[in-house]
Amino acid sequence: EIYTLSLHDALPISFRSEDGTFNGQIATSLDITERRMMEDELNKALSLLNATLDATGDGIMAVDAEGNFSAINQRFMEMWGVPPDFVEHHTREESLAFLVNQLVDPEASLQVVRELVGHPDAESRDDIVFLDGKVFERFSCPQLIDGQIAGRVWTYDDVPQRKRNERQIRASLAEKE
Repeated sequence: EIYTLSLHDALPISFRSEDGTFNGQIATSLDITERRMMEDELNKALSLLNATLDATGDGIMAVDAEGNFSAINQRFMEMWGVPPDFVEHHTREESLAFLVNQLVDPEASLQVVRELVGHPDAESRDDIVFLDGKVFERFSCPQLIDGQIAGRVWTYDDVPQRKRNERQIRASLAEKE
């Protein structure tokens, strides 16, 4: 399949004689097949990445180098009780306040974030405790593009849920034995 981009409508050049008779026109076209094929491949890769992010059991949030949200998977939204479209309609500060206000010790959580801002190449792992008793293991590492730090990825694992799942698997295996 060949795609062409015609510049005919944008830049037509017509030739007319002095009496106004049409003598011809020049139109330019450009073969953009390779570009379209690359766009299709990029769209497939992005679709796979988004499906992978939403299929994982961990909550995932990525931020760019300025700390703006660049990706959040559905599991993160569920784990934190974030309403649909909340992040798009609120500032970074409002969204961050919504998240940390759910924690037993929001200042300790923010201190980890501040330390990582000062050391963007560092990794971090800690537990965060929610007011309602949930406990998440939080892991953070830098996001690299061509060896340069482009942001940070945060993952959240529901520790008690994971332990309950492990117990259920062990019990099921014991029952089968």
